[in-house]
Amino acid sequence: MEKLKKYRRKLFKIDEEIIRLLGKRMKISSKIGILKNENDLDIEQNEFWNESSVIRKQTSESYNLSTGFIEELFLLIHQESIKVQRGQTD
Repeated sequence: MEKLKKYRRKLFKIDEEIIRLLGKRMKISSKIGILKNENDLDIEQNEFWNESSVIRKQTSESYNLSTGFIEELFLLIHQESIKVQRGQTD
C-alpha cells in the first residue's frame, strides 16, 4: 500500500502543476484579450483554433492519449479562455 500512496502523491503534484500551468495560460489569455480589444479583433479566432487543434491531436497521439479526451479537455480550456479574454471570469 505504500507504493499506492507514493503514486497518489505523484499524481497530486502533477495535478498541482496542471493547475499552475492553467493559471499561467489564463493570464496570457487575458493579455491576448486586451490586445485583441485594442486592435478591434474578434475574440474568437477560428483559424488559430483549427490549426492548434491539429497540433494537439498529433501531440496527444505521440503520448498515446485519447484524441477525443484531449479535444474535450482543450475545448473546455478554450471556452474558459474566451471568457477570460472577454473579462467574464467567475
